Amino acid sequence: MVRHVTLDDIVGLERYETIREAFRRRIIELKRHRRVGVGDHITFRKNKADKNAKWGILTGHVDDLLIEQNEMSNSVQQHGIYVSNSADRPVLRGNRVWGAIHRLSLRHPLNVGRLDLAPIARPGDGNTVNAASGANHTQTNGPSYRQIIDVSNWEVVDIETSGAEEKYWLAKPGTEERWLFKSVTIKGEITHGEDWAEKSVAHLAALLDIPCAVIEMATRCGAPGCIGAELRPRPYQLQPGRVLLE
Repeated sequence: MVRHVTLDDIVGLERYETIREAFRRRIIELKRHRRVGVGDHITFRKNKADKNAKWGILTGHVDDLLIEQNEMSNSVQQHGIYVSNSADRPVLRGNRVWGAIHRLSLRHPLNVGRLDLAPIARPGDGNTVNAASGANHTQTNGPSYRQIIDVSNWEVVDIETSGAEEKYWLAKPGTEERWLFKSVTIKGEITHGEDWAEKSVAHLAALLDIPCAVIEMATRCGAPGCIGAELRPRPYQLQPGRVLLE
């Protein structure tokens, strides 16, 4: 015969209530502090944190710790995930930490220390569009000029029918140049990076002396994308490569 467990089945009901109340008060007290001590056998799983003032996840003296499938980005002063102070048997797996390895320190020009800005996390390195290079992960060099061209008022002279996405041939004002505008793909909260990918490839091609279209970052009616200069000499036609194979 099966019956439900009742409070009468708990031995020492008064002690149980005392422990439960003490535990409740302890949790309330912990929530008032920035750092809390909660003991060993702790699991952090599937958390996301961006632009924390110092750390993303910081632990100390925690044995049998499991940190997995978290994403920490752009922590300002310290690491995205920091396991410290002789933790035994920690396990970190499947985490993604980005945007914090390179740091930029801004010093006041009159050497007024209290007006200096603390180290700021900078994404990218010397080989990316968002360049942030320097020794020991300290940024001392960066882009001196970066342009995003607003082509909203450029006249649409043709529609490119190849490919799955909409693309427009635009006339650059005051010239006979034609540029192809391609917007980036946005699905839900995810913005794909076709614009910077094409800009990076064009830059790499130029370094290798490989003929390639000139690519510039652009925006049209609020939509981010890129423009590519027309390669086709007039009056020639541009045909897909499959025509040669037929």
